[in-house]
Amino acid sequence: MRIIEFTLGKRKLELVAGLVWHPLHNAGGARSKEIRHFADESEFDFKVLRGSESPHVGFARRSDGAKSGQISAAALIADIVGANDAHRNFLVAIPIPDDKDQYLRVVSHAGVILADGDAVGTRDEIRVRLSEDFAYGNWDAIVCPGDWNIPNSEERGFDDFFNEANLKKPRRWALSDVSLRIKKFLVPTLLLLALLFGGLYGFRLWNLKKIAAAEALRLQNEEVMRGQRPTAAAPVKPWPTMPLPGPFAAACQVASAKAGYTLGNWSFASKVCSSDGLEATWTRSSQYAWISHLKLIRPEAQLSSDGNTASVSVPFTVAGPNDFTEQLPNQQDAVLRMIDLSSRYGVAVKIDTPVEPEPPKTLPGQQGAVPSTQPPPWTALPIEFKTGIGPVEMASLINSPGLRIQKITYSVVSGAFQYSLSGVQYVQR
Repeated sequence: MRIIEFTLGKRKLELVAGLVWHPLHNAGGARSKEIRHFADESEFDFKVLRGSESPHVGFARRSDGAKSGQISAAALIADIVGANDAHRNFLVAIPIPDDKDQYLRVVSHAGVILADGDAVGTRDEIRVRLSEDFAYGNWDAIVCPGDWNIPNSEERGFDDFFNEANLKKPRRWALSDVSLRIKKFLVPTLLLLALLFGGLYGFRLWNLKKIAAAEALRLQNEEVMRGQRPTAAAPVKPWPTMPLPGPFAAACQVASAKAGYTLGNWSFASKVCSSDGLEATWTRSSQYAWISHLKLIRPEAQLSSDGNTASVSVPFTVAGPNDFTEQLPNQQDAVLRMIDLSSRYGVAVKIDTPVEPEPPKTLPGQQGAVPSTQPPPWTALPIEFKTGIGPVEMASLINSPGLRIQKITYSVVSGAFQYSLSGVQYVQR
C-alpha cells in the first residue's frame, strides 16, 4: 500500500493506493454484515464503498499506514472515468508526482475495481502488467503514457484526476472505520423503534382487513359449492394476489445484488426477474473465460450444453396486497397517464390490445353446461416500459391502481444499463 501526500491550493491531502477490493452481493443490513465478515477475516480496519449497480468495497489496514479520511485514489479515478466518460471497462496508469518512477494502476471491469486492480509499482512493472491486462481485450478506455504504444490509449496526468474541480467534496472517496460507532446509530435506531411501535396499531388494522377479505372469499367459495348454482361464477380478480410494482422491483434489486455483475472473465449478458426469482446470465467473450475458474469462484453457476453461457439463479417470492377493494382506473385515463410518463421522463412505453379473461369453467359437482355470461367489468392491457431509470425508482413513478409488473430485465446497451419492466394494467371496461 502507498500513501501519497500532495497540496491542493491551501489544503494538504493524503491519497491511499493499493487497497484490496471485494464485490458485494447483499443489500441493507446483510451488506453491512458481509463487509464486516471480509474485514474480520483479513484484519482490515478501514473501508471505502463505491458503485450503485455493481457495489464493491475497498479495504486497508492501520498497520500499513492507512487512516480515516484518506482518499482512495482508485475509487476517485474509477468514478471520474466511469461518470465523465461513461466507461465501465478500463485500464489506467498515471505517474505519481513525488516519484516519477512510481505509477498508479487502476483496472475496472463491468464497473467494478478488480481485486488486484488497485496497485502501485515502478514504471516498468506497471507497463508489463498493463500490457498483460490489454491482452484480455474489450476495454472501453485505456489511459497510459503515449510512449508505451498501447493501441487506442490516451495520455493523462495526475492533475487531470486530482484537481480542485474533482476534489471539492472528497468525502465520497474517503476511508472510514469498519467498526460500528454506537453513537452514530443510536438516534436512528431509537427513531426506528418509535416508528415501529407507533405503527403496530396501523398494522393491526391492515391485518384485520386482510383477514376479513380472505374470510369473505372463503364464504363466497363455500356458498358456490354448497348451492351448486347453475349460473357461472364471476371471474376471479387476479390483481389482488399479484405483487405491487414497488415490492417486486425491490426484491428484484436485492436478488440482483446477491447475484452480482462479475463472473471472472465472463461477460455480463442480462438479468431477468420473474415470479420464480432472478436469473443472471454471462457469456464467454474470450479464450480467457475459463470454465474451471468460473466453477471455482461461483460453484453454483449453471452452464449451457455448449459451455458458452453461464447463469446464476436467486429465488424470491413477493406476496400480493390481497386488497379486493382496489379501485381500477378507466382505460383512457390509464393510457393517457402512461403516455404522459413517457414524454416526461423519456421512457419508451408499449401498450398492447386488451387481453380478455378466459371464460369461467364448470365447478366440480355442477350439472350441465355453464350458461353464457356477460364479460367482467374489467380488462387487462399488456404494457412494457424501457428506460435507463433504475427499476426501483421506475416502479415508484409508474405505480398506480391496477398496475402490476411481472418481469424486469437488466441489460447493457452501448455500455450503459437499460431496464425493461413488463406487466399488466388492469382497467375498468
